[in-house]
Amino acid sequence: MKRAAYYVRESPSLAEKEDTKDSQISALVERIKADGNPLVGEYVDNGWAGDLLARPDLDKLRDDAAQSKFDVLYIFDRSRLARKYWLQELVVEELEEKGIEVIFLQERKAETEEDKVLQGIKGVFFEYERAKIRERTRRGRLHRAKQGKLVGHEAPFGYRYVRPDHNKEERWYEILEEEASVVRMIFEWVGNEGCSLTEVRRRLHEQKVEATKSGKTIWSNSTLSRLLRRTDYIGKSYYNKTLSVVPTKPRNNGYKRMKKTGRIYKPIEEWLPIAVPSIVNEDLFYRTQEQLKNNSFFSKRNQKFPYLLSGLLFCGCGCGARMSGDGQKKYRYYRSTDRVRRFPEKRICTALTIPVDKIETLVWSKIVDALNNPDIILKQLQDLHANKIGEQEEMKNQLLELGRRLDRIAAEEDKVVTAYRKDILSLDQLDIQIKDINRQKKQIENEKKELLNQPSQINIRVTPEKIEQYCAIARKNIADLTFAERQELLRLLVSKVIVKSKQVIIQGEIPIDAFELKDDSQSSVISSGRFGSNPSGCRGGRFIGFPSILYNSRATR
Repeated sequence: MKRAAYYVRESPSLAEKEDTKDSQISALVERIKADGNPLVGEYVDNGWAGDLLARPDLDKLRDDAAQSKFDVLYIFDRSRLARKYWLQELVVEELEEKGIEVIFLQERKAETEEDKVLQGIKGVFFEYERAKIRERTRRGRLHRAKQGKLVGHEAPFGYRYVRPDHNKEERWYEILEEEASVVRMIFEWVGNEGCSLTEVRRRLHEQKVEATKSGKTIWSNSTLSRLLRRTDYIGKSYYNKTLSVVPTKPRNNGYKRMKKTGRIYKPIEEWLPIAVPSIVNEDLFYRTQEQLKNNSFFSKRNQKFPYLLSGLLFCGCGCGARMSGDGQKKYRYYRSTDRVRRFPEKRICTALTIPVDKIETLVWSKIVDALNNPDIILKQLQDLHANKIGEQEEMKNQLLELGRRLDRIAAEEDKVVTAYRKDILSLDQLDIQIKDINRQKKQIENEKKELLNQPSQINIRVTPEKIEQYCAIARKNIADLTFAERQELLRLLVSKVIVKSKQVIIQGEIPIDAFELKDDSQSSVISSGRFGSNPSGCRGGRFIGFPSILYNSRATR
């Protein structure tokens, strides 16, 4: 008897449509029971592409394998592990080196070297076959679209996708009158009444009209914007409009369900028109497009005035929302965006507005003081280091306690398995005990992960010498900076400015490796043209935390 675990992966498209995850799990659990092995690990990546190995549960599986938490791993077939053969072999070899047996339900175990070679040939062949199927599918869809036939399976809001016989090619959009009436109403509001998207959101919420997929009555501006620009509603659907690409500026560097998460428009001559039933007339549609342009032009976001702290200022009074610039001429201020984020529901933020000149003058003066007096930054570093030492000691004690709890659970698990081997427990009783043990393990692992995800100690590259060097470069010609250069410097040095009541906290970083010391002619960070360069991983660590009184005068809302 061996401790068993299973791994399941479901592709993004199938996760939304077919939910094959449950059928995989059912087959795996049945096989594990048939082999008489206790199930001790369950790893499921739901909605992840197979051309990347960076998946949350696959990473956890590989970490647990390194700690010998299971002896045999069950997978439905090789494609669930990865789409590419060489990625499959990389993981399988890694697991086998740790003494873990890998069983694929859809292929027999390789007993000899010849079997392994044969499986390798099959893997390459299947990869080639999948590529060929993808290419045939792409060409087939293009051929259908060129004939003016509908391609795809999801209909826009207002329509229903109809394919009465899946063995035949006939398919079409059918108007859903209940949703179509909402579409016409939205176009009327914008095209004829000149409403903004925010006003449309308010009206839809008042009429309790549910959004497209969320089931809530709170619509987003982005959803409405896409809806109002869809030519489907005037009977002109297009295929081959966009191309999937790897984004050049991804929103985050964490796990990605697939590589090509970005989209770009193809040249318009490559678009393939497909006729569908129309919901609004063309006159109203194009009036709506003009109104959207006007709304964008006259929007408050189209600011006539620059704001030095744009994107850096956050409310510290509970809502945690970003603060944006607003107002006219000399009556300009920053205010929390909580009202926009929660609209049309009531905002929760009670923070006052902050005069632009006061907050910008304060923050800029503190940055200049820090650059002119590196001792201020060094004092901050010393305080942070002292705090971190105490925090790390506490964290170390907590991690030790979690480790002791895991040891006790492991001992309990051994007793349960021993009881099963001696026929004291039945297989069903063993499953119940093991699931409870796994639940406790997962809870401890989550607590451990939360501890380890806390900010670590200040980067050791932030040394007093480097701080002195950087400040000397950054403060050169600082008095002569243009507004754009001052804003660029702030965005390089400051990660966040938090306003809490009448206190301002500036959190920043010195990008130690983002500059090189050269001769005097090139020593200015700004004049050298490398002011905004900041390679990934080259930031030094939080260095500023100035609590300071903001203002004593009465603020206006």
